[in-house]
Amino acid sequence: MFFLNNKLCDILIDKNKIAKISDKINVSVDEVIDCTDKAILPSFCNAHTHSARMFLRGIGEDKNLFDWLNEEIFPCEAEIISDFKRVCADLLA
Repeated sequence: MFFLNNKLCDILIDKNKIAKISDKINVSVDEVIDCTDKAILPSFCNAHTHSARMFLRGIGEDKNLFDWLNEEIFPCEAEIISDFKRVCADLLA
């Protein structure tokens, strides 16, 4: 059990993935772990990424941040199609 928004909750883990978070989970399980006074933390994986920007490295390196974004990166990104973004993400996965 743990607290989510100041409410005591259960976490159901199925095949090493969080399957459900609820105030009461009524299922038969193999093991119950009491996590009272413990911390439940995320996996620390980067869920926020700009994968297409990996392939724009080197463009406008001499510019300050806002000039770089407004003059170089945003115009390039506006031309990038979704399929290319998906391929970039797959290459970096």
